[in-house]
Amino acid sequence: MKLSREEKRVRLEVKARQVIDEYLDWEEKHPKPKLTEIEDVILELRKELGREMAQMLLEEQEERKPVPGPRCRSVGRKWGTKGKRETRLKVG
Repeated sequence: MKLSREEKRVRLEVKARQVIDEYLDWEEKHPKPKLTEIEDVILELRKELGREMAQMLLEEQEERKPVPGPRCRSVGRKWGTKGKRETRLKVG
């Protein structure tokens, strides 16, 4: 289902609020964090918001039909793989 710009904005704002709350909860529990701890939590929270954006894009792309593959001009069938073939390496 294609979302409108406003629906996307609302969905992202909800996720952003969740991420902000997670950050604030973490901050309360870590009054004197080390730099590496700060980096770790910030990167993870940023990933969460990024995953939500990627999920929205993927959901919309599922609605699109894939482009059909090329067809053989002489036979008219779609091209495909011939399956796996055994390959032997000749040494010497």
